[in-house]
Amino acid sequence: MYIHEKFRKVQAQFKGKVNCITRSMHSTLGFTTYEVIEQVSNSTFNKFVVTYDAVSRDVKCHCLLFESRGILCLHSLSVLSFERVDNVVSKYILERWSKNIKRRHTHIKSSQDEPLL
Repeated sequence: MYIHEKFRKVQAQFKGKVNCITRSMHSTLGFTTYEVIEQVSNSTFNKFVVTYDAVSRDVKCHCLLFESRGILCLHSLSVLSFERVDNVVSKYILERWSKNIKRRHTHIKSSQDEPLL
C-alpha cells in the first residue's frame, strides 16, 4: 500500500506505540480527549494530548506528525488501538505515499519520441 520509505516510517510508529500508556481524560458529545504518555528512555516520559471523534473516527495529536509528515503518529495509533479501531479512515492514507498512484511524470513526451522520416 505504501512506498517502501513511508512504509518503514509508518511501521516504526506502530512499533513505538508499545512504549505508550493511554488514558482517557474526558469525553463530551462523542469527542474524547486522551493523554498518551510515551516512554522515550528509562527515566524520560513525554505527554501528548490526542482528541478522538468516535462518530467520524478522526484523531488528532498535538505532536502534529500527520499534518507535517503525512503519517499517523504512535500517539494517535495508540488511541485508535485503545478505541479498538481496526481500520483507519482513508484520509489518513495519503495518495502520494501509495504504490498505486498514477504519476503524471512517468512518461514525458519529447521531440525524441517523434519518428524520423
